[in-house]
Amino acid sequence: MASLLLVISLKMGMLAGAQGFSYINISNSSGAFNTFSQAAPSLNNAGTVAFYGVLDTGTKGIYTGNGGAVSTVKDSSQYTDFQIPVINNAGTVLYGAFSGANLRLLQTTGASTIEISAPNFFSTPQMNGTGTVVYLATDPVQGYGIFASTGATIAHTQGAFASLGDPSINLGGTVAFGGTLDSGGGPMVFTVQGISTNVVIDGTGVFGGLDAIGINNTGTVAYHGNLSIGGEGIYTKTGATTKTISDTTGQFSAYGPASLNSSGKVAFFANLDAGGSGIYEGDGTSTSKVVKTGDSLFGSTVSSVFMGSTGINDNGDVAFWYKLANGQTGVGLATATPEPGTAVLLVMGALGLATRRRRQA
Repeated sequence: MASLLLVISLKMGMLAGAQGFSYINISNSSGAFNTFSQAAPSLNNAGTVAFYGVLDTGTKGIYTGNGGAVSTVKDSSQYTDFQIPVINNAGTVLYGAFSGANLRLLQTTGASTIEISAPNFFSTPQMNGTGTVVYLATDPVQGYGIFASTGATIAHTQGAFASLGDPSINLGGTVAFGGTLDSGGGPMVFTVQGISTNVVIDGTGVFGGLDAIGINNTGTVAYHGNLSIGGEGIYTKTGATTKTISDTTGQFSAYGPASLNSSGKVAFFANLDAGGSGIYEGDGTSTSKVVKTGDSLFGSTVSSVFMGSTGINDNGDVAFWYKLANGQTGVGLATATPEPGTAVLLVMGALGLATRRRRQA
């Protein structure tokens, strides 16, 4: 029993110093790669990261990795350049590929690649778990709009909308996006399911700008807002319930890309009031640091860090781009570890089990 207590005590000591995440080096510039896109890392539930990288040879491409060997999705042996990728839970990778001046939208699953008919698309298309894609595109008749790979028109500026933001789509096919109406008013966040359009947030008089971060499979919508009175924040709304994930009344001065998972957690990039920047994760009740400038990482110190708009998975793991003080750049994966409270419960359970066995003996 004494030896068990000693082991438990040591384990509790190690857990007490844990930051909530452990780190996997997906790929870095010490090997075959020279550079990586800052906003590119996209993550699925299997822990596979899709990213844009440039090899030492100058070859550009879309790649995937999970801490072992890196796989090539598509490289510049066929195309001249690429846009940042998105990977879903089925392992399908969505990305833009340039053939000369022509930009194509491609989906690759294993060895199979198909081209999605998405003329004149721009920004970063998004994809759900079944492979349905939504994207912003210019249209000679409709001005510009949000379209789906199914052929559906979600919204356009020749209808009720004066402006439109980047869309996202969940497994049920509901699309979320920010925009404004021809009829006036302030910025809003909308969802569209089939032919039904819903106003999730009406920011009139409250927000000077709104952007939809994403919509998860339970219908929670995350959004970023610039307040009319100054400051900004990241929020979620589920039904009639709104949560503040983070805002600039605390330690943060500004926000960058953010990503929503199925449990309502949001991973986000932020600049700090005290200087520096980092990636954090919050659910409206608590905020955890994922990684920030000044942290020790992979044998050096973080000098810069960034993330993409699909960088968190349902486990709470986060993919990110980093630059270290030793000059290396790369793509990392922060995997969530049990909270200290959870660890204590496990320890107490182990103690109880050991006591019961002793009494039975």
